[in-house]
Amino acid sequence: MCKLLWRVVGFILVTAFILNGCIGHMTKVAEIKSGSYVRINSLHAQPTPIAVGVIEVEIDRTNRRVTFKLADNSEVTASLTAEASKWAEGCPTNLYSTRMEMLYLADNELTLDSVTFSRPVFVANCPVPPIVITLQEATDETGASPDASGCEWWAGAKCIYFGQDYATLRGQIVDFETREAIQDAEVVFVAPTGRQVFPGTFQVVLPGGAQVDFEVRAPGYAPSVGKVEIYDDKVVVSRGPGPISESAYFEILELHDPGKPIEFQYYLEEAK
Repeated sequence: MCKLLWRVVGFILVTAFILNGCIGHMTKVAEIKSGSYVRINSLHAQPTPIAVGVIEVEIDRTNRRVTFKLADNSEVTASLTAEASKWAEGCPTNLYSTRMEMLYLADNELTLDSVTFSRPVFVANCPVPPIVITLQEATDETGASPDASGCEWWAGAKCIYFGQDYATLRGQIVDFETREAIQDAEVVFVAPTGRQVFPGTFQVVLPGGAQVDFEVRAPGYAPSVGKVEIYDDKVVVSRGPGPISESAYFEILELHDPGKPIEFQYYLEEAK
C-alpha cells in the first residue's frame, strides 16, 4: 500500500515538473500590425493629458510610414526605422509571459500638438488581447522603453495610448418603471477622441482596451452618468450612484463576436 502511494506521489511530482517546464515557457505575442488605432483611455492607467489634439494614428509597416490625425483635421507624418523591430518581455504569470513589439520612429524628435517626444517609440502593451499600443519616449542608452508594459505617466512620462475598434454597443434608453423607450433621450460619450452625441436609440463603436465615460439625460428624468470598459471577452457597463440605487450598478455583457453589435438597455428614472 505504501509503495503504491509513493508511486502515485512520485508520478504527480514528475508530471507537475514536466508541466511546469512546458507551460511556464509559453509566450504570448503582442504585435503592432498595420492599421488604424484611435486614442483611448487605458483600462490600466489614465495617461497624462498631453497632445490631446491627437485622435488617431495610421501605421503602414509596408511603406514604413506613420500618420497622426489631429482634431483640427490636420495630419503629421513620420517614418519608421528601416531596422527590424525590437522585442521586450513583460506581464509574466505562472503560465506565460508576453513578448511585446517595439517600433521606433526614424527621427529622434516628433512634435504633436505642441508636445515634443524625444526618441519616440511605439510599444505594444500587455496583456493581450485586445491590442493596445503606446507612443512614448525611449530613455535609456540602448533605446529601450523604461517600462515596456505601459508608460510611467504618473512620473511625468509622455505617453499616448491607442487601441483598435473592438466592440459595437447597440443601446436603447428606457423608462425604469415601464421599460418603454424614451424617445427624446440623449446619450453623450466622452473619450479622448472627443464627444459623441446620440439619440435614445444608438449604436457606437468603441476601441479595445478603452474606458469611456458617458452621460444620459432626458426631459423629466434624473440624469445619469456611467462608464463603459471594453475587455477581450466582455463589455462592462457601470453607473454611479443615482435615484435607482445608492451604490454603483454593473452589467457585464458577453463579447462573443467583435463584429456583432451587443444589445443593451439603460434605465432612467423619472425626476423626483
